[in-house]
Amino acid sequence: MNEINASNLVIIKLGGSVITDKSKERSVKKDTLNRLSREIAESHVSTIIVHGGGSFGHPLAKKHKVNSGLKGSTLIGASLTESAMKELNLYVINSLINHGIPAVSISPFSIIITDIEKVWSYFFETINFSLNIGFTPVLYGDVVLDKSNGFSILSGDKIIVELVKYFRPKSVIFCLDVDGIYTSDPKINKNAKLIRELSINDAIEIAKSSNNSKKDVTGGIKGKLESAVEIARIGTDVIFINGNRHNLLQKTLKGTIEIGTLLRGLKS
Repeated sequence: MNEINASNLVIIKLGGSVITDKSKERSVKKDTLNRLSREIAESHVSTIIVHGGGSFGHPLAKKHKVNSGLKGSTLIGASLTESAMKELNLYVINSLINHGIPAVSISPFSIIITDIEKVWSYFFETINFSLNIGFTPVLYGDVVLDKSNGFSILSGDKIIVELVKYFRPKSVIFCLDVDGIYTSDPKINKNAKLIRELSINDAIEIAKSSNNSKKDVTGGIKGKLESAVEIARIGTDVIFINGNRHNLLQKTLKGTIEIGTLLRGLKS
């Protein structure tokens, strides 16, 4: 069995707004998902893939107040949300397999326990072993057991932070539905400017001032920036790109940041 070389490993986050239509519950953007799968396959880079909940997980989690745990939600509400995420994950897995990627689903519910939404314990040996024999592990934002609240929602972004601590990959690529991080929300302000390279301090300030979507129960761009800061402090580069731009993910995986935002990891 060949040990994975972490210096060549890249973690990819496929945003829920990229691979699903958030205006329609349980709606997958199959053409986009298939294109991204093709780009990952053609890059020939070792990856761990994490995807968001989009129109599958978020509506149910919000409706059933799953983030409140047992005090404000129900076991059925948590089960429905967890089931919806597995449904979306199956679309992602099948798309990757259809493009020649030996993808395997790893349920966060089965390997992570939180305590007040912070990761308390995890078992990543399954991921490690999978990588070492050539599989591509695929995780996702999910309902997880919580030591204090019974259960909670753990975002894909927070899962990535823990993966970075464990694997120390070369980089993390966030695929968004915009070109990167802007001076303000480009969907609201047409004068917003793309930031090509972001400092940790700038990322912290933008996160503080960001307004998150009411549909997103896991923190939106604020949560991504907060996670990106943690990742950069560990020493891993973070790249934000537009997952809707054709072939951009493939180029980024190969080391060319054609358009996007780079947050450099702190080097010791």
